[in-house]
Amino acid sequence: MLRELRAATSHQFEYIIAGTFKPENIDRVVEDLATHGFNAVQVCVRAPGLHYYPSDIAPVHPRCREYDFLGEFVAKAHAVGLQIHSYYPLFLEGDAGSAAAAGQELDAGGAAGGLGGALRAHPEWASLGGKRGELRWDNWGCPSNDGYVEYLTQVVREQVSRYALDAMVWDFARFRFPCYCAQCREKYRAFSGEDLNTRWLAPTEVDFRCRVVLSALDRVNAAARAARPGIRLGAYVFPLRRAAMAGVFQDWLAFSLRCDFVQPMYYGNIPQERLLETLRTDVQLAHCPLILGLLPSLGPGVQRGTEDALCEDIQTARQAGYRGFFMLSYEPLFGWPASGAYSGPYWHTPHPPGAARRIAERVMAEPAVVPF
Repeated sequence: MLRELRAATSHQFEYIIAGTFKPENIDRVVEDLATHGFNAVQVCVRAPGLHYYPSDIAPVHPRCREYDFLGEFVAKAHAVGLQIHSYYPLFLEGDAGSAAAAGQELDAGGAAGGLGGALRAHPEWASLGGKRGELRWDNWGCPSNDGYVEYLTQVVREQVSRYALDAMVWDFARFRFPCYCAQCREKYRAFSGEDLNTRWLAPTEVDFRCRVVLSALDRVNAAARAARPGIRLGAYVFPLRRAAMAGVFQDWLAFSLRCDFVQPMYYGNIPQERLLETLRTDVQLAHCPLILGLLPSLGPGVQRGTEDALCEDIQTARQAGYRGFFMLSYEPLFGWPASGAYSGPYWHTPHPPGAARRIAERVMAEPAVVPF
């Protein structure tokens, strides 16, 4: 039996936002995955800034103040033998841009027209930045803000204590852009002896911001492990390390020293002839198992979302020494219609009927257990 993670990310929160979610949706998700060779489901429980379980600390979507979406998912996934991972975006709060682009008006605490999520109550936690020196407040919690990171640790501690999760997987563990809030300016001055410059990015600033992200990651990891010893911690990361460090201040190699697994999101952005060599280099560098990120959408601009391409990439990842793969997301692979609430056609253009079955027969005929 193979030892590899075969996960799919479920974005059922989009259907909650759209008002089309039904509790039996969860039954369909777990049945689909369990009968097609997957061994884990990664459920997005926070987006954009709202939570989809009755938290006593964090902003909650109105639909989930009484209905425990996450609790049902945990029980039903475990009942069919699936691991369940909480897919938890860390610093993304309101994301008004995505909501507006999708033509949606989110409920109070979501976004659209101002700061959303926890930033509604605490605007002092927001990032101040932008491109080409055009500073503006953004729906992104600043990783250098101690009050904001403490809020995240409290939410993580509550969630991990309350639910029998097998893993938590961090997403958006990074800056969106350089932040020039008071906390960033003060901490950078203490770090370097200089002031932050909004006109260009110095190598010292890259080092500083990568360290800030790692410090926040250490804090949420410690909170999760203290609340549930033995829980596995992972992270979605941009795969091109140097570009990610300079662009969003995310160093996935350093993440691999702190997490139990790391999920580089290649999503077909590397030509196939270079993929094997690239993934082998990743494995040589990493300090924990690596899980390949795949995008199973047939939307415009998706380079390798077809059945053949997904199967080919899975086999290449195995050859390179990766310890599994994850599909972002489950819904288009299994033919669900797009909810229209959040992701748009690039992320969610459904496959034709039978695609998941054909992929399972080609690359998942042999059962697999989770490798950690």
